[in-house]
Amino acid sequence: MMFSRRSLLLSGTAAASLTALGVPISVLPGAAPGFRLLSAGEIALVVAIGGAFFPPGSSMGVSAADVDLPLLVDTLLAEELDPVVQPVFRYLLRAVEAGTLASRGATFTSLSLEEQRDVLSTWSDPGILPRRLAYDGLKSVLGMAFFNAPAVMDRLGWSPTCHRAAS
Repeated sequence: MMFSRRSLLLSGTAAASLTALGVPISVLPGAAPGFRLLSAGEIALVVAIGGAFFPPGSSMGVSAADVDLPLLVDTLLAEELDPVVQPVFRYLLRAVEAGTLASRGATFTSLSLEEQRDVLSTWSDPGILPRRLAYDGLKSVLGMAFFNAPAVMDRLGWSPTCHRAAS
């Protein structure tokens, strides 16, 4: 039986919504060694999505590969965001991974960087609200983690502390 992309997206959105309400859909895998929340598969997804959002050779001069983005995302989810976000984000990662099976015949992490960027560009289109909301959630969490990386803040000239002039 072949699933349409729309049915997969709606299923993923429904699963994420039910999870947000506290309804268990499936058991999430345990955390990878050295991580508090993210599993090995989720780490691979964060690497792939981060590489598409923040690629090498960008004008910023820092890419997702230059920072430990999966660990930064894991820490952000574990320490900074509301705990209800943790399973929702993890199910969202699963939806991204499986969502390309219907449209591209392969999982997201199996696609080339160009194909991954094309998929994310499609998700950023405001035409289908649930898909756009999922995209915004991904970009928000990965963006918060990435832009708080010390190497990125240094490159942008940002200091997290206040500087006072000597009196």
